[in-house]
Parts: sequence; C-alpha cells; structure tokens
Amino acid sequence: MSETVIVEADEAGLCRFRLVTEQNKSLEIAPTKYEDILHIIHSIVNGRRMAIDVKGVKINIEELLMLCKNVSSIWNEYIVFADLLRRGKKPRIDAEQGTLLIEDQRIQVIVLKEDELVSIQALIDAIEKAQRRGYTSIIAVVDIHGDVTYYEASKIVMPKIERKVGNR
Repeated sequence: MSETVIVEADEAGLCRFRLVTEQNKSLEIAPTKYEDILHIIHSIVNGRRMAIDVKGVKINIEELLMLCKNVSSIWNEYIVFADLLRRGKKPRIDAEQGTLLIEDQRIQVIVLKEDELVSIQALIDAIEKAQRRGYTSIIAVVDIHGDVTYYEASKIVMPKIERKVGNR
C-alpha cells in the first residue's frame, strides 16, 4: 500500500479526505468531488489504500460509511461505478446531471435503488436530456444485496396515424 487516506468528519458527517503518499506528501480532496470520492472508496475496497481517522486508527469501509454522510449517500453510485470498472468500462461522474457517463460509448447511466420511488416524469426528463446530448440511457437498479441490473431506456415518439372515415 503506497497511500493512506486520512478521513476527517465534521459534526454533520461531511468528510474531508487527505491522501498521504509514501513520500509524506499530502493532498486534500474536496468532499464535493464525487468522482474523487468514488475513486478513493474503490481504492480502499480493493486494498490499494488504507483509511485512517485523524487519530491514526485504521477504519474499514463499513466504518467509513457510518462516519461520512457524503460517502454513504453515494454508495449505490459506487456499486455501479465499481461494477462498470469490472466490466472494462471507464465511467465518470456527470455532476450536472447526477448520473454516471461512459463517454467512449455515449452512455448515460441513471442509478436507482431497488426500493427508491422515482416519478416517470423524472425518468423521461433524464432520458430526453441524454438523447439531446447524443447519449443512450441505461438505468442501473441496485438491489438490497448490492447486485446491479441494467435496463436500456429510451423515449420513442410514435407519429399519430390518421384514419379516413367514410368510403371503403
């Protein structure tokens, strides 16, 4: 392990991360940069980095999730992010849309929890925005076991068929 992640949480559960390299160089990661947080979580889960609290005590991923509200709120995004990486994709966060993108394939991934209620209109809006940007939409549903199921989503507009009434 070449880097250690020092995790510091405030009273609201907002965590700041500081990466410390073997050369004792320190780099602070802003808590709002989800992409950085996803990469940090991924490196901790895979054992490439070790997480410690400000007292120097090692913490595991479960303790990190309980400590950091800004991490636990994106856990499902992390699950999908990691799954896509395992599948050889190169996902990144689209903070503006609140989705994951696989840019080389022009795919937008909308992450939902299995028990999450979402309006049809919200899904239609997300799909339409993706289509306007030239992306295909995929809905990734994360179940309670952390398994991901992917669904392709699109909006099709059917032209109205006019029927002639009268002579046959």
